[in-house]
Amino acid sequence: FGDAGAFVTYVASVLSSVGVCGSYLVFIASNIASLLHQRTATGGGEEGITGNGLHAALVLTVLPFAIALSSVKNASHSAVSSLLGDVSVFLGMVVVIAYVA
Repeated sequence: FGDAGAFVTYVASVLSSVGVCGSYLVFIASNIASLLHQRTATGGGEEGITGNGLHAALVLTVLPFAIALSSVKNASHSAVSSLLGDVSVFLGMVVVIAYVA
């Protein structure tokens, strides 16, 4: 389809990437919001913004960190923290499996 097909493919790829990244940011914001809700429900803090306003604020709070992390060109400097993250994920899976079993 020539240049028109290449352009349509490029636009579809960009839109798909933006959708996935947006969904990931909303996922992170929802998890943080549920943690904040649990904290306020147990009396650990006072009620603030809730609902969609909270989610929007959390997405905007997480966005600069996501942009900064996506701008890293060489990830070899983060090998130690990556290893600690892998160990944490493994231990989390062990705890979940032990809890379910």
